Amino acid sequence: MGFVMAKIASVLTRFLRKPSESSGDARRGGRGIARHDVGLKVLYFIEVPKLAGPHVQMVRVAEALHHCMDLEIIIPNGNNDLFQKLCDDNGLSYTFWPISHLTKEFWPLLVYIVRSPLEIISLTWHVRKTQPDLIHAWGGAWQFKAAIVARLSGVPLIWLLNDTQMPGYIRRLFRLAARRCGAFIFASRSTRDYYGKLIPREAQTAVIQSMVDLKAFDPAGIYPGDEALIDSWKGEFVVGLVANINPVKGIDTFIRVAARARAEGRVCRFVIVGPVYRRQQSLNDELVALAERLGADNVSFVGGRKDVRPLLRRFDTYLCCSLTESSPVSVWEALAMGRPVVSTPVGDVPYFVKDGETGFIAPVGDDNMLWQSVKRLMDDPVLAQQIGVRARQAAQAFGRKQIGDQTLSFYRKILGANGHFVQDDPAECEVSSAPQQEGTA
Repeated sequence: MGFVMAKIASVLTRFLRKPSESSGDARRGGRGIARHDVGLKVLYFIEVPKLAGPHVQMVRVAEALHHCMDLEIIIPNGNNDLFQKLCDDNGLSYTFWPISHLTKEFWPLLVYIVRSPLEIISLTWHVRKTQPDLIHAWGGAWQFKAAIVARLSGVPLIWLLNDTQMPGYIRRLFRLAARRCGAFIFASRSTRDYYGKLIPREAQTAVIQSMVDLKAFDPAGIYPGDEALIDSWKGEFVVGLVANINPVKGIDTFIRVAARARAEGRVCRFVIVGPVYRRQQSLNDELVALAERLGADNVSFVGGRKDVRPLLRRFDTYLCCSLTESSPVSVWEALAMGRPVVSTPVGDVPYFVKDGETGFIAPVGDDNMLWQSVKRLMDDPVLAQQIGVRARQAAQAFGRKQIGDQTLSFYRKILGANGHFVQDDPAECEVSSAPQQEGTA
């Protein structure tokens, strides 16, 4: 594995050091950009096809901003049906592209090493042909291809970082690639602190949280769907979690909390909402076996949902047991829906989930403390209602207009820093608080 990683580093180093054939400043210097219709051209890029938090955020921001720019989204070929449908539902155009992604599995990793140079060359050719003003790379610190393509094509790159835990070899490769990138968006303060020493001091940075459509996630709304399932929980206190089946989500702790509730004879239903991808099947089987071994027959694995709002609105409490997070969109959606949140102190959660005010915080892995917080909400409906109201207020920080304005302002800043003249036209490019046609989550 060390030899393979050394080869990746060698390939990346060679491409990163290759000088660009044309300068982005020379090609666009002094050109006025009217931010309406097709005035500003931005390319959104992500390397992994399966739908996850970064993909949802990319689509939400794209939907909020696409009316004031010419936006192209690159979607990797592969397991992308949900990603593609999310784009379709939000009226966004996209381009399929053969893109391999970094993985620990040997054969896919070998494919990544062999194909990456050709993929980089083809993407660079595409970027030089279409001439976007900016490339915005979504998805994390391993988006090396976007950094190389931006360097070779002379286009300014904004690199979104949205995690707080990466293997050492990824951090080393990221440090190398980050030298060639002048702008970063951190999804949280925690991510900024984690990566701060790895990026150039002169880089432009901003902390922009994950976006939530507050009108789409409204506790007063009516959301059809899953009626039979919800009806089966009648009379139960429902504790929910929305997450992919992933070790960092702490689902084993979630199950242990459920087992404590069962041991105390509490009428509680613990619901896990999230898809099970092929590589996660063995972990899912282990979690199901854990629930059976602990006698936690009050745990329901209900699978993924295109629209989580019917279930989220039914939850009496949202329980996040994650080992690590950055700006967890599922937690922000729960706050927006007015659900009291019990969470571990991961990412920026403690900034918005104030203990005893908008929810409760308990240590990572401490199923007893987490259960005590859930039980407190269960035993005091008045307190739970008050916390839910304050949770909705805290979620205003993630609104569509707030996050859209922050993102557009950062685009403007980076264009100006790269010598582009940006012609302000706020009347033509004002981010509204709700999409023209609301979609589902």
